[in-house]
Amino acid sequence: MQIQEKKENKKRGVMALYALPDTRKLGLTEAQAYAVVWDTFQKIQKQAPRVEVYYGQDTGEKRQKGFDEIGVLLPIHGFEKRMLHHLDEIDGIVLSCREKMMKKAGAESLDLE
Repeated sequence: MQIQEKKENKKRGVMALYALPDTRKLGLTEAQAYAVVWDTFQKIQKQAPRVEVYYGQDTGEKRQKGFDEIGVLLPIHGFEKRMLHHLDEIDGIVLSCREKMMKKAGAESLDLE
C-alpha cells in the first residue's frame, strides 16, 4: 500500500440559499425572471466580487409548493476572514429582492410555513 495524493478541483465554501416567489406561477418566462433578479446579482457581485451567484427557476420545493431560489457560494479561500460580514450584506440584498417580488406577486406567493 502506498499513499497517493489526489487533487480535485472542488470549491469549498459556504452556500447560502434563498427562496423567492415562483415566477412561473406569476406567468413569467425564464428570461423575464432573470430580468427581475439581475439587479440583485449585480449588487451581490459589487459587495463581494469573488462570490458565485446562481439562480434557479422553480428549483425549490416545500410541502408540494415550488419556488425559485438564489444561491450564493462564498469560497472559503476568499472570504474566510470576513464571511459573516459578507453574509449579512448578501442577506439584506436578497431579502430586499424577495420583498419587491412579493409586493408584485402578493404575500401568498411564497408561503413556506
